[in-house]
Amino acid sequence: MNGFLTFPIFIAMLLSTSIAHASDDTTYVVSVTQSPDSDSDSDSDPEHVDDGPVRHRLPSKPGVCIITHESVDISSISSEEIYLYDVYDTNGGCIASFTSEQDFTKFLYETTGTIEIRLRIKGYVIHGYLDL
Repeated sequence: MNGFLTFPIFIAMLLSTSIAHASDDTTYVVSVTQSPDSDSDSDSDPEHVDDGPVRHRLPSKPGVCIITHESVDISSISSEEIYLYDVYDTNGGCIASFTSEQDFTKFLYETTGTIEIRLRIKGYVIHGYLDL
């Protein structure tokens, strides 16, 4: 009888450790959009007025950002181009800001709730919401 219970308990322990290990390998996939960075220092003269023709632009096409424990990957953008990793709450308040990709990903995996990520590259900000 004792051997009969040992096997199912062993199987349950084995499954629970594999499930816990799988949750450590979580990959976040975030739909992101790119827009001009209003906080960046631009080379343009603030007094300059563009009198060009008025054109209606469609919103930028959403992209995909894949975040793992080791990296942040966005198609067509090199990770070296990202100079600032910002985390905002749903009310628009800045929670954290990082210059290191590793510090940013570590913070994300220790956080819960809904947040907005803003990845800053020269002249642009890439942003999207993430539910942790």
